Amino acid sequence: MKTNLSSQITLTRIPSRYFRPENAYEHSVLTRYEKIPTTIFGSADEGSVAIANEIAAQIRRKQENGENFVLALPGGRSP
Repeated sequence: MKTNLSSQITLTRIPSRYFRPENAYEHSVLTRYEKIPTTIFGSADEGSVAIANEIAAQIRRKQENGENFVLALPGGRSP
């Protein structure tokens, strides 16, 4: 029996309703066991654009308030 199936899992075979909920209720059902807010994207490109937009929005918000924005990025293998 195959135990390492991670290389065979792709989002192209999974209907988008399982990773892109249509409303707040479906989102809460999908993420109810997560410890942190979780969003699943269909591709790495979509996810990286969303993260970049969020960081840019936070930087602008801090600048408007005259505050410093601190972004901590972990390095190494442990993250």
